[in-house]
Amino acid sequence: MTDGSGSVTFTISEDATSEGSEQLVFTLDATDSNGANTGGLSQTITINDTSESPAADYTINIVGVSGNPRYLQISGEDRVRTYSNSTGLDLTFYPDDTVNLVNNSGRTLYVTDTVDDLSPGILDGNTYNLTVGSAGAYAIRADGNPSVNDTGLNSRLQAGITLSSNTNIYDLNTTALSTNGYTYVAGYTDITLTINSSIWLYSGSTTTPALQVRAFDTGDNVSIVNNGYIVGKGGDGVLGDQGTDGGNAIDINRAVSITNNSYIAGGGGGGGGSGGYGGYGVTSGGGGAGGGNVTGGFGGSPGGLGQSGSNGTSEWSGNGNATAGGGGGGYVLPGTGGAGGGALNTSYAGRGGGAGGSGGSVSGAFGTACVSGNGGSAGNAGQNGTLGNVGGAAGGGGGWGAAGGNAAGNSAYQPYNGGAGGKCVNLNGNSVTWAVTGTRYGSIS
Repeated sequence: MTDGSGSVTFTISEDATSEGSEQLVFTLDATDSNGANTGGLSQTITINDTSESPAADYTINIVGVSGNPRYLQISGEDRVRTYSNSTGLDLTFYPDDTVNLVNNSGRTLYVTDTVDDLSPGILDGNTYNLTVGSAGAYAIRADGNPSVNDTGLNSRLQAGITLSSNTNIYDLNTTALSTNGYTYVAGYTDITLTINSSIWLYSGSTTTPALQVRAFDTGDNVSIVNNGYIVGKGGDGVLGDQGTDGGNAIDINRAVSITNNSYIAGGGGGGGGSGGYGGYGVTSGGGGAGGGNVTGGFGGSPGGLGQSGSNGTSEWSGNGNATAGGGGGGYVLPGTGGAGGGALNTSYAGRGGGAGGSGGSVSGAFGTACVSGNGGSAGNAGQNGTLGNVGGAAGGGGGWGAAGGNAAGNSAYQPYNGGAGGKCVNLNGNSVTWAVTGTRYGSIS
């Protein structure tokens, strides 16, 4: 104040409520700094308040209090549902969502982190524009009596992981989230794993699934969107022995949702072989779908991704040696099994398959020939070998998620069984919600 005049500057902050004409009154102190009487002069300024609630992603109307016990009564929508005079339901939003909270409850409301208030009091008849915080638990509480239960307001992290190249075994766990730039929040994280079109998620081992889904917290949600191929490893055909089991495609340790727009398939079991007398008539079954090998010699190689297995080889010599290997299993979906066969006085090498490879066979010189089993096509089991007069006939490798065929042989040619098919999904006591089933080979159990 100088020579009887002065000025003061205020910046008027905009709120979220249009309140029409408002008055701001300036009043001088009764005395100035020198003790002189000012007369308490005052000046009234009228402010035309045209504030409006800013545009928001969502609007929640808190329309009253009801129920016993009491809850806020809510209309509007959040990320997962639409409310109409609803009570006792948690609201769900994502971090940085903006929400207009319209308070017509008759109470003063506060947004809290369940411990401390984060907002000023939201008076009845006012609107508060909320920007949702980082993932975690929040709430809306009502002041006054009688008491009202808090309304949960959850902020959920959306964690999306995409496989865009062929992948040998993927473990979906908290480490995977961290690797992809997400900070996991237990109980408030929604995880979506997407396998892109034409991408193979596979396993090089029958004892390890192509996809392992870990437990996470019970409040989390886990979804798998498959546009490619999720497949287990095929079991092996073994020269003169039992075929091995195929591997699982997916193994889960919690409930998941799966949208399968393509194929999910367990590996096929390896076909059973036969053990010949004195080295004569030894055969191996075909490899199972999913790149099943044939071990012990004379077997065909497994196919690469998207390819069929190769044919086995055989031996027939005048010194009494007769051996026939099975065909390798393939990586073709749905895939066709290799063709079995056999003829008198010769060895027949198994044929590689797009799915299961066929078994090998050895037949004597008279009577009926032994015929090896075809490899299983698509999700079909490998065929059993057919016994002739003398010799052995191996079983075909199983198609996707199906068992390998059993060998056939007379008393001098010990036959062995094929291996079991791998599972489409190994549940471990958990559940799958199938948004889209697609094509599935192998059991879900």
